[in-house]
Amino acid sequence: MVTSGRFRRRPMGLRGQWLRFSPAARIGISFAGLIVVGGLLLSMPFATRVGTPPLAYIDAFFVSTSAVCVTGLSPIDVGARLSPAGQGLLLLLIQTGGLGFLTLSTGLLLSMGGRTSLLAQNALQGSLSAGAGGDRLRRLLRVVFLTTIAIEWAGAAVLTVRFQQLCHLSWAKAIWMGAFHSVSAFCNAGFALFSPEYPGQQASLMAFSRDWIVNGTIGVLIVLGGLGFPVLDESLRWVRSRGSRRLGLHARMVLSMSGALIVLGAAAILLLEYDNPKTLGGRAFHESVLAGLFQSITARTAGFNTVDLSALRSQTVMLLIVLMFIGGSPASCAGGIKTTTAFVLAGLVFARLRSRRNPTAFGREIDSENVSRAGTLTLVALVFVVLACGAVLFFQPLPETPSRCQGGHFMDLLFETVSAFGTVGLSTGVTADLSAGARWVLIVSMFVGRVGPLTLFVTLARPPREDRVRLPAESVVVG
Repeated sequence: MVTSGRFRRRPMGLRGQWLRFSPAARIGISFAGLIVVGGLLLSMPFATRVGTPPLAYIDAFFVSTSAVCVTGLSPIDVGARLSPAGQGLLLLLIQTGGLGFLTLSTGLLLSMGGRTSLLAQNALQGSLSAGAGGDRLRRLLRVVFLTTIAIEWAGAAVLTVRFQQLCHLSWAKAIWMGAFHSVSAFCNAGFALFSPEYPGQQASLMAFSRDWIVNGTIGVLIVLGGLGFPVLDESLRWVRSRGSRRLGLHARMVLSMSGALIVLGAAAILLLEYDNPKTLGGRAFHESVLAGLFQSITARTAGFNTVDLSALRSQTVMLLIVLMFIGGSPASCAGGIKTTTAFVLAGLVFARLRSRRNPTAFGREIDSENVSRAGTLTLVALVFVVLACGAVLFFQPLPETPSRCQGGHFMDLLFETVSAFGTVGLSTGVTADLSAGARWVLIVSMFVGRVGPLTLFVTLARPPREDRVRLPAESVVVG
C-alpha cells in the first residue's frame, strides 16, 4: 500500500534487529547472554551437592561471569560446593567463554558447511585480530579448534597421570580432575577443584607447589593459552618450515614481551619473598625458583596459586597488580591491556627519550595509529580500574573487612578489582566477604575486562574519518 508517495517500512523482526547491531555490540550481547543462562543454571538445585542449599542468585551469576570471562574469582569453594553436574556446567562455561562465544558458534556453522553474514565475519575477525578474507578466517578457525583440542588433551593426559600418582585418586576421578584443570589452565580461567575442606587437599594448587610436573604442565598451558591464536598459528608454521619462515612483527613482539615479563616477574618475586617464612622462606632454592616462576606466569593470565597470596609482602602484591593489569596477548584467552600494548607504550617512551617520533621494534617502525590505539586503550583501562576500585570502596567500607594481606584493607580491594578487570582470578581471600554491591561491581569489571578491550579494539580499528573543519594548531606545555 502506498501512502503519500512512500512505501511503509515493514516492522523489523528480531533477526533483522540482531543483524543491525555492530560487531562490537554482538560480541558483548553474546557474552552477556551466555552469562545469564549460566547463572540461571548454576542457581538450580542440581548444580550443588546433595545436602547443600542452591547457590544464591548473586553467587551463581558471579561464578557464571567469572567462568565465561575466564577469570577464576569465586565467592564459593567450587570444588566442595558444586555437584559433578555443576562442575561439568562450569567447565562448559569456561571452554565456551575461553574460545569466545562468537568464535565457537561461527566455527561450528562453518564446519558444517554453513554460511555466515559479512557482519558476523567482521565480528569474528575482530575477536581474533584476523585479516580480511573468508579463506584466512576458515583456516584460522581450524587452527583454533585443532590447536585447542590437541593442547588440552595433551595437558589432561599428563595431569591425569600425575594427579593419580600424587593424590591416589581413582582413574575416573583422576581423568576428570586432569581434564578440568587442563581446560581451566589453557583457557586462563584459574578455577581449581581441590578444596581445603577435604582431607589432604589445599586451596588451588598449593598442595603441588614443589612438584615440577604439575607446575610445568599448568604453566605451559597458561602460556600457550595467553599467547593468542594468531601467534600460535604463525609459530606452528615457523616450526614446520624449520625456521626458514620469518616470524612477523606481532608474533615477535608477543613472544619477546611475554618471555621478558615471565622472567623479570619471577626474579622480582624471588627477590622480594626469598626470606618470607610464610611464602618462599625455608624452601630449597630450586623450589623457590619454581614457585616464583609459576606465580609470575599465572599473575598475568590465570588465577592459580601455589603460595598463600594473603601472606605476600605489599611490594609483591603491587608487582602482581602490575602484571595482572598488563595481562596476556591479543586474540587470546587472557585479559588485561595486553602485552603488545605495553610493548608499544614502552617503545614510545624510549623513542621519545631518544628524540624520535615513533617507536621501533625488530627493524620496523610502529605505525603512529597503533601508538594512538595503545595509549587510548591504556588510559581507558586505567580510568575504569580507578572508578571500579572507588565503587568497591563505596560498597565495602574498609573497616568491615578484615585485612588479608600485609598491604592492608585498601590493597586487598585494589588487588581484587584489578584481578577482576584483568580476568586473572587471583585473590587474597576477600571475595567471599564482599558485600552484594561490591560483588556486582566486580561482576561488571569482569565483563568489561573480557569484552571491553575487544569491543574497543573493534571500534578503534575503523579508519578515522577526516574532519571537515580543521582548527589552527597550537603547542601546549606537557610535563
